[in-house]
Amino acid sequence: MSKTKFAKIFVTFLFLVSTFLLGSFIFGEAQAQEETCDKATLRVIARNDLGEYIPGIKFDIYKVAYDADQNQKPGSKVTGGTIDSVLGYKEVSFVPTEGEYVLKMWDKNSNSGAFWFFNDISLACGAEEELTEYLSGFNFVLRDSSGELRKDSKVTLYTQRYDVDGEPIKERQDLVASLNTSSEGEAKIYVADSSHFLDDVDGGSYVFVSPGLNGGEFIHYDLVTSDGATEEFEYIFSDIEFYVEDEYGIPFPANTKVEIYKQAYDHDGEEILGDKVKDVYTDDKGFAFFEYPEDIYAVRVKNGSGDYQNFWEIEMVDRERTRVELIVEGEWQDGVGACEASSKVNIETRNFNGEYVPNISFELYEQITDIDGEIKIGNKAVSGKVNELGKGVATFNPDPRKTYIIKMWDKNANIGDFWFYDDTKFFCGEDINIVKDLSSITFVLRDADGNLLKNHSFSLYTQSFDIDGNALREKKDLLSSSLNTGAEGELRIYVSGPNNYDEGKNGKYIFSSKNAAKVEFTSYNLDVSNYSDLKFEYIFSDLVLKIKDALSQPVEGLELEIYKQERSENGDKILGTLVTKKKTDINGWVKYEYPEGTYAVRFKDSLGKYFTYWDVKIKDRDRNVKELKKNLIRITPKGSAGNIMAEGTTVNIYSMIADDDGQHYYQSKTLKSLKTGAKGYLDVSLVSDVYLFTYKDKEEYGVASETLNGAFHDIELRKVPENEIVDGRKFVVVRSESSATGSGGLADKLKGHILLQVENNGEAWYVDHESRKRYYMRDGGVAYQMMRDFGLGISNENLKKIPIGFDDRFEDMDYDGDGLPDKMEEALGTDMYDSDTDIDGYKDGEEVMNGYNPLGPGKLPQDLGLAEKLKGQILLQVESRGEAWYVNPTDGKRYYMKDGDSAYNIMRFLSLGITNEDLNKIEEGELIE
Repeated sequence: MSKTKFAKIFVTFLFLVSTFLLGSFIFGEAQAQEETCDKATLRVIARNDLGEYIPGIKFDIYKVAYDADQNQKPGSKVTGGTIDSVLGYKEVSFVPTEGEYVLKMWDKNSNSGAFWFFNDISLACGAEEELTEYLSGFNFVLRDSSGELRKDSKVTLYTQRYDVDGEPIKERQDLVASLNTSSEGEAKIYVADSSHFLDDVDGGSYVFVSPGLNGGEFIHYDLVTSDGATEEFEYIFSDIEFYVEDEYGIPFPANTKVEIYKQAYDHDGEEILGDKVKDVYTDDKGFAFFEYPEDIYAVRVKNGSGDYQNFWEIEMVDRERTRVELIVEGEWQDGVGACEASSKVNIETRNFNGEYVPNISFELYEQITDIDGEIKIGNKAVSGKVNELGKGVATFNPDPRKTYIIKMWDKNANIGDFWFYDDTKFFCGEDINIVKDLSSITFVLRDADGNLLKNHSFSLYTQSFDIDGNALREKKDLLSSSLNTGAEGELRIYVSGPNNYDEGKNGKYIFSSKNAAKVEFTSYNLDVSNYSDLKFEYIFSDLVLKIKDALSQPVEGLELEIYKQERSENGDKILGTLVTKKKTDINGWVKYEYPEGTYAVRFKDSLGKYFTYWDVKIKDRDRNVKELKKNLIRITPKGSAGNIMAEGTTVNIYSMIADDDGQHYYQSKTLKSLKTGAKGYLDVSLVSDVYLFTYKDKEEYGVASETLNGAFHDIELRKVPENEIVDGRKFVVVRSESSATGSGGLADKLKGHILLQVENNGEAWYVDHESRKRYYMRDGGVAYQMMRDFGLGISNENLKKIPIGFDDRFEDMDYDGDGLPDKMEEALGTDMYDSDTDIDGYKDGEEVMNGYNPLGPGKLPQDLGLAEKLKGQILLQVESRGEAWYVNPTDGKRYYMKDGDSAYNIMRFLSLGITNEDLNKIEEGELIE
């Protein structure tokens, strides 16, 4: 081989190797980049044409693929979800890759009527994006020909196809959904317009189908909707009003049969009776009604001689009422009566998921009206029960002139029962099918650890209210006391929502259950909506107390006493009823299951005196953790050389008395004598006070010291002359700088104030009255929580004694222009629609601003002493609806806070500026969410 040829081969070899290495490097870099791509988060929202979010919409996200004609199609699925019914959105996370995405959304059917949105999603690695799509749809309203709403009626929607002649058709496989107009008389569904179909197979048009009362299928083709719009489609069921009379104008008697046929023609083109359609019967005024789709019909009626008389060319006009007068030969007399022929009522009950519901009892009543035209319940017609297969049948002889009310119930015939008014009419001899969707509550019970409570008993009441609007639970309102979650840990009970004809049946319920310790837990305002299920997951709240000493070591075997916290007549905190006594475990914990409320906890110190901790809150349906610190006083007797005295040295503890100026203290009574341990010191815990600690080594030596709750005090008793105890000696007390309960003078001075951090970004802090800690008021939500956590209950009588404050910076709705915001008028009891509630010639706002009573004569009773005492407090109107007021420490006036946002703004407006240095002197607290 020549040198030249070898050189060429060698160069080629080097090129291939370098190309391979470079490609590997590039591939590796790309792979590394792909592997390090963080997940992106996409928040998906669906809205209607009013901008309201649509709950329950489901969606999938696909990669875009291309067919053979380069048309975009969905490829592999990436992720999916369902729009949350409470939050109004769903967040999904995935690692974005190169290429395009397509979003599929649907309401009832994932195949027919689904929306497809191509190229709306663009995500980078680690990005957080929000995507909102506006969905089109239909709102169906059904009416009979007299304009009355057709409630609880079935509506079926199909996508529309066409036959080979271009005529519209509907096919079973094109079903989008079966809907029900419910008690509200409407049914809504979201379906794609033509621009958001996946392809042109369905064309973007829909077919409406609904059954009539007399049978027959009412169909409307060519329904279309436009991008993002909800089309209102009102459908009127066509019918014919027959008036049957003799040749003298006398109406035929009730229950005269009118036979209706399709009109046909013989070979000569003469009219003949075709297929039988229906028999209808006259009422006591000679009228009979026939509801059916448009067509040409023939009718026959027996005349006075008993022979049939035919009537031809009876035209049913689409979506209208047609009036037809049938004059029959012969003479008749007016009459009344119920049907001779019986009818069957087939009852079917279903839940919100469309599943049948067994064992539901039902009754039919005649619907009557009182002298004012109000609907009332008449005589019971028939009763029955839905069997295990979800069907119930009852047979009776109805009156075709009457409307019937249906009553249904699950557990109790009189409480939580369903009533369906204006619901059912019969034609003689006709069997009818009734389907009812029942609302329900699904109960799931858990302890605060999240454990499912199986076979747990509970009770359910309907909720009533007193004259002031406060919720009541009364024995007469008990629905059942024998409900149980069973082995599955879940129970569904069927109860009605609000009854429009009976104010006492408001759709609100009360849950009540006892735990293993026989403590009762109650939850009000279980608000049931008709045709839906309320998922009620109840957590039995508990309190976890963690007791540590001042060195953060758990305190085992300490007995804690838990009391209900109450207020004295003067507003001071006092111990109420003893709830329980429990000892701490090896971890220093006590766990106790108890309902929400504010409690006090106390335990004894080494002398038998009590440490008391106020405002221990238990929040409803939550675990509440509170850490309490027990102070620790370590007393070490030492000799003159600083040596620790031997084990068993006796330490004496004395109380002390202050002199008149409070600067010096004198030895008082012996409280206790204790011995040091193996390490030469004595550990005790003592409530906050001034004590004298001594020991004897020929003479007595000691130190006076103040103890603080939660603090660690290291006290050294040295045998030195300055510590020698002599009669009448004055002591200067050694005071600790540390405290678990506050931050000293500045916090005391600023308690109740809102502090604005002027050297930062204007952050707002509230200094709590009790703990002397500062709490960060981040936004309106936190301000609302502060209102509830730090609020002090007050009676309406005492609240009136505190002057009302105003500030032009507080902007709010004032409907009557009297100078009082509407929400404040609710709290004060004045009329928000009348500027002069007490009709004395002065506007309500003028009276309040000048200290006069807007509800009557004279001035408001003011107690400046009470206002002074409550400065900086958040007050809650416990005798009303818990309205909140803030007493400004600067002017002693109360300012109304209607909600969290207004509380946030008001408290910021009334704030004091503070430097970072001073702010840091006040201990920071943390709100428990």
